[in-house]
Amino acid sequence: MTSLIEDKEAIRELLATYCFCVDRGDPKGLLATFTADGVWDGGPLGRHEGEAMRQFLGAAASSGDGKRRHVVANEIISVSGETATARSYLLVVQVADSGAAIAFAGFYEDRLVKVGGRWLFKERLMKFT
Repeated sequence: MTSLIEDKEAIRELLATYCFCVDRGDPKGLLATFTADGVWDGGPLGRHEGEAMRQFLGAAASSGDGKRRHVVANEIISVSGETATARSYLLVVQVADSGAAIAFAGFYEDRLVKVGGRWLFKERLMKFT
């Protein structure tokens, strides 16, 4: 059994892994952060569940040009046994030869589950502010 601190650290690593996979164009790694029946809800970008979510995120990660940086901060994580919730701020920075600029800001609201000793997204909501 893991401690609360270990669970929270594993969830923070999951949040970071998601960002690196999106930004570096790693659809296989990105999809491995979700349960098979996971949900990704990007508000105006659409709500995608299960296989539709896998196709949408896989295509999105595959089309990445390596010039985005998803940054999460101020994580608030609550763990209850094999389930958890996390809230975090989100900044997406667009990098260009002329410099970097914030593309958009928002926050994530996540529901997570522990499967086979590993934390995964059950539902990831992205809200723009």
